Amino acid sequence: MGIKSAAARRLGCHWTTVDRYIKRYPTVARAYEEERQSIVDLAEVKLVERLKDGDGTMIRFVLATLGKDRGYVERREVTGEGGGPLTIIIERDGKAD
Repeated sequence: MGIKSAAARRLGCHWTTVDRYIKRYPTVARAYEEERQSIVDLAEVKLVERLKDGDGTMIRFVLATLGKDRGYVERREVTGEGGGPLTIIIERDGKAD
């Protein structure tokens, strides 16, 4: 259940009505954003708990996202057929250059 759906249920309306109010009224938009931030805060607390427990998946996730500036970057090599170089074809007006 998302924030908009939960609010809609409590208000007795459809989630799209909540969405329109968020777009129309700055005070509603601020309340929505504050709720989103509290959810991110909760997720960060849980992430830290799992890191402290030594969860390898979480360790890898944190290093791949927050540790990029320290060189923890996931790279994917893309090659052409049989491991060779990629062939790039640029089309203009339906004709290959």
